[in-house]
Amino acid sequence: MPLFAERKRLAELSEREENGESFWTSDIPRPARVKIASLWAMVDQEAQEGWDFYDLGREIQFTLCTDLGDDSAPWRPGDWQICDDTPVCLSALEALMRVAKRQRVNVAEFLEEAINAIFVAHRVAFKSIDCEFVPFESDALHHDVVEPTLRLLVTEKHKDAHASFLAALKQIAAGDAGNAITDAGSALQHVLEDLGCNGNALGPLWKDAKKRRLVTAHDQNLLSGISAFVDWASADRSTTGDAHKNSTASIADAWLMVHVTGALILRLTDTTPRAATTEGELT
Repeated sequence: MPLFAERKRLAELSEREENGESFWTSDIPRPARVKIASLWAMVDQEAQEGWDFYDLGREIQFTLCTDLGDDSAPWRPGDWQICDDTPVCLSALEALMRVAKRQRVNVAEFLEEAINAIFVAHRVAFKSIDCEFVPFESDALHHDVVEPTLRLLVTEKHKDAHASFLAALKQIAAGDAGNAITDAGSALQHVLEDLGCNGNALGPLWKDAKKRRLVTAHDQNLLSGISAFVDWASADRSTTGDAHKNSTASIADAWLMVHVTGALILRLTDTTPRAATTEGELT
């Protein structure tokens, strides 16, 4: 339970949000940094006392140097608190969780839950899922679409789809809308292939999905709109995606593609039995 001042801040924040203001940001404000630095210091102390003389900081430094090629990246709580490069800060937190996970899975889970809670409290628009940070535009859409899609795809069967969907989110974080659209479309294409559909592009795969009754009569009105969007996305990948660096696509376009493809992936992989309305037809 937060203390009085924090409860007051959160209540005022919620009231302003109910009136239409948005406070979500890709920056990490100082109060959030201070909280996470304290959390990091607590885990660091536990590591020194109970992890067989384990040097948590040095392991984090080694992980960051190996991944980023940067020996100045933050690897102690105090270093992280003063770091002003958000991607590097998030990389340091990922390294912290991964190193902790190798020693104590429960500690890594605690860290992830605590860091996510701090980010929500300070409206930092990133969330750690399995020790990897992904950005999000809407907390509700992230909770209902993006996160379930990522968790669904973490299987050997859907490994290529998972890699593409995660890449789309990272491209959005990097401000590359064209590549994000390409990667989200690739994720949907991989899922359709994983489900046994045939075709060399989204359009033919989508048609084959209809033939295979992965899409049913009950979905027709909804899917006519989604199909039109997929057709647009396929065309946009040819004109404003990887092949053209001066993409006309915006970040809003990229988020739309991620949310729609994510929702569609969840729908296509839903194995819940559906009732029949007429003989031979499913709802």
